[in-house]
Amino acid sequence: MSESKTALLVLSFAPKAIRFSPNHDTVPNFSLELREAVSEGLEVIVPKFSFVEGSLIYEGVIPLC
Repeated sequence: MSESKTALLVLSFAPKAIRFSPNHDTVPNFSLELREAVSEGLEVIVPKFSFVEGSLIYEGVIPLC
């Protein structure tokens, strides 16, 4: 039997983003719960996008820190 995995997909549209980290000061509960879930095996995937001349451009995946 295969093992199930859980992932969280967080879309980034911030032009200067080079990594993702939840803002503990703004959303402390989310930050703490995310850290705990990651330690228990949650995979966090953060694809980065930009808008260029009205088009959505995929720029790759940025790391979770």
